[in-house]
Amino acid sequence: MIAGEIGQRSDAEPLKKLLRVLSLCQPFYLDDKALLAWIEKLEAIQPHDSNRLLKLLIESGVLFKRGARYRLSPDVLADYIIEAACVGPQSQSTGYAEKAFDAADDRLIQALLLNLGKLDWRLSNGDASNSNLLDGIWARLKPTSEYADPYIRSVQAIAFYQPLRAITFGEGLIRQGKFTNQLAEIFKYAAYNLKYLPRACAALWQLGKGDNRQLHQHPNHPIRVLAELCEVQPNKPLDYNEAVVEFGLSLAANPAEWSDHYTPLDILSAIFKTEGHTTTAQNHALRFNPFTVSPKAVAKLRQRVLDLVLELLGNANTRVATRAAAAISKALRYPMGLFNARISDPLRAEWTKLFCNTLESVEQAVKQNKYDPLVLVGIAKAVSWHATYSNSDTSKYAKRVRAALSSSLDYRVLSTLVDGYGSELRRMDAKNYESLHKKHLKELADDLVATYPVGEDLRRYIAQQLDHIHKGSAESAGSPYVLYGALLRASIALTRATIEDALADPKSRTTRFAADALLTMWLHDMGEARKVAGAYLRSGEYELMAHVGRAIAALDFQRVEYGNEEADAIKTLVASDNANVVDSGIAAIRSVSRHDADEAMTLARLVKVGESHRLADELLCLFGFGAELPFVRLTEADIDLFLEKLIAVPELDGHWTETFLANASKAFPHKTLKFFIKRVEKAVAETAWKYRPTNHGPYVHIPLKFKESPAYGSLLAKVVGWMANASYEQEQKALFKYRSRELFEAAFGSFDAEVIQFIERWSESADEAAFKLIANILDEAPHTFVFSQMPLVVNLLTKAQRVGFEAFDAVNAALFSSATGGMRSGTAGEPFPRDVEAKAECEKILADLSKFSPAYELYDGLLKNAEDEIKRALRDREEFED
Repeated sequence: MIAGEIGQRSDAEPLKKLLRVLSLCQPFYLDDKALLAWIEKLEAIQPHDSNRLLKLLIESGVLFKRGARYRLSPDVLADYIIEAACVGPQSQSTGYAEKAFDAADDRLIQALLLNLGKLDWRLSNGDASNSNLLDGIWARLKPTSEYADPYIRSVQAIAFYQPLRAITFGEGLIRQGKFTNQLAEIFKYAAYNLKYLPRACAALWQLGKGDNRQLHQHPNHPIRVLAELCEVQPNKPLDYNEAVVEFGLSLAANPAEWSDHYTPLDILSAIFKTEGHTTTAQNHALRFNPFTVSPKAVAKLRQRVLDLVLELLGNANTRVATRAAAAISKALRYPMGLFNARISDPLRAEWTKLFCNTLESVEQAVKQNKYDPLVLVGIAKAVSWHATYSNSDTSKYAKRVRAALSSSLDYRVLSTLVDGYGSELRRMDAKNYESLHKKHLKELADDLVATYPVGEDLRRYIAQQLDHIHKGSAESAGSPYVLYGALLRASIALTRATIEDALADPKSRTTRFAADALLTMWLHDMGEARKVAGAYLRSGEYELMAHVGRAIAALDFQRVEYGNEEADAIKTLVASDNANVVDSGIAAIRSVSRHDADEAMTLARLVKVGESHRLADELLCLFGFGAELPFVRLTEADIDLFLEKLIAVPELDGHWTETFLANASKAFPHKTLKFFIKRVEKAVAETAWKYRPTNHGPYVHIPLKFKESPAYGSLLAKVVGWMANASYEQEQKALFKYRSRELFEAAFGSFDAEVIQFIERWSESADEAAFKLIANILDEAPHTFVFSQMPLVVNLLTKAQRVGFEAFDAVNAALFSSATGGMRSGTAGEPFPRDVEAKAECEKILADLSKFSPAYELYDGLLKNAEDEIKRALRDREEFED
């Protein structure tokens, strides 16, 4: 049907009104109540008439259907209809669009704004920057939601068609400091217009430069978006890449732009990428399409960025220079062949030639300039792979770069502090790595001690180098302990200096080595070490106190005397209010247990766990890992004590905690059950919803072992009796009901034969209250229970119905909840297998079940639920594919 034919109908005017609405909001869903309400509000067409007219349009071919989604037929020019309704003389708004916007709800705003924005873009010949058509709409866009705001999502949808408006909208929010975490995609889509690219890039840079989130974890991070705009990709003109590079270079020229978390190199380094992939979606399938970059096409842009990198190596700001050194490695990465793509030999040869030129430039820069030793460390790391593993010409060039690097003491120290375990040595000679590394450490330690024979001078020198790494590099000194430990063993003077400095300045760069210094002193002079340990403990500094525990934990009491001083120190540690201090004390107990298990048990009983699940897990690890303190040596008094320590812990997380409770539930079932009951009662008494008394469902990694206990039956009866006799106020009653059934599920939740028999016997004489209790327990049953235990289900519902409506309703609702609740898994775009199986099971049961059975309503409801879920999955697939 065309517009002229509509005009000839007797109901033409209502149809025209309806078409105006549908044109504004397409695509849409016919069963969307919000749509029908919008039609009624906007055009005063009653819902009944709206439905009738919609059906008429479908029958007439004006609408076409794909799955559950409907669109205006291509025969109807939707833009023409919108234009006729919304655009007046001199391309001014008629006010209809504003009226429609005011009447729309959040779900329709995006479609409305997108259709109007595209129309404005078409009428403006692709540049709506001077159009006033949507002024009234833009004035109404006032975000309010911190997450997925509908107005911001609407602007994202039209940013490509309305880049200037979208950028202005986003800039206003940046100035106000509002909703900044939702703006990156607005500028991303606006940036697809080359004319507005610099302005969009500036906004993204402003948003992202101080945002210290990791780029690989956040696809919408503004700096990641900028880097992706800089990358070479298929169908992206190089002029576009050149514009982004130009923007990055302009940033780099401004010293003020290097003071934030991210730097211009985080954008510009993307031009060095030699490969990538695009992603396409068809229905529910994703396809990753790998591509490689042509070296010839990108050579000039790469060189411009490389020239900047080489220039920055000598920057007075060491942090800038080390970032530049790190960028060299990105400029030397071959395409690896993503998703099994084959890299041809000619392409690899082209990259080899380019990389050789790059390495030669780096070599010349190193020879002609005097760089900070920390920068040289970064350059060495950048060329390491090529120097060690490359089988192409890049190897000899990389080795020349490495040969040109400094061999000064500062360079050797910095490189060892950054890479204490000698990964570079391992790369060069994996077979002899250990001996080479040991030799390197000894020679370096000897040179340092010879250069700085006074302990404090040596300590101060290392502290300065650590401070230099911290302030001058994006990386940290990842393993400085290796070198410092070698120095401590080579110089007792350094050991004393480290200890004295730590006591005088607990925030010193070398305080982190205070435990190793104390351990060294313990092996050198026990009496002096004990005095130092006492000083650490009396300092009141938690980190120094923890160092005492770490030092004791490293002692071998088969060779070193264990005395009252060590015992008192550990007692002080495990009684601390600081978790790290207590943790170090627990580690010390482990060391004691290898020498004297009884003494270790005495100390373990003193550990203050508080509310820390981490400390609880570390403590209970003593009885689950290692042969020194096996669980079997714990007495009933010990079990009482350690269970009592766990009462205050909000969540019983941790492998060793679960292992301990599993063992306790088997060896001491009554005590363990009493413990869980006490935790439930604590949660209810304090109305503490965040306190998890038991691990149940997804929180269980090591199941409890009550069923392995001979007392299983009596435990079951005890829990049920406790659940039945509990009495709480309304709010607490709901919490008790929730937590008590979790306890039942954790202890007996497999619903094995004994539990089934217990429920059957219980139901024989159950009253209304008992059936409500049974219902509460069944709420945690597995979703297959209603099918695997169908006779019991029918029997329970029959008996409950005889007792009364409330009993029947409670059991019926609980069974329905257990059968439909929980997690589902399956293939995208397909109904969940669980729903398909439930449908088949229900059909099978209903075929033989009397319609007058009390269970008929349950299985019929489950059948309808399964059918609805299957239909929903198919509808979602159709909508997604559309």
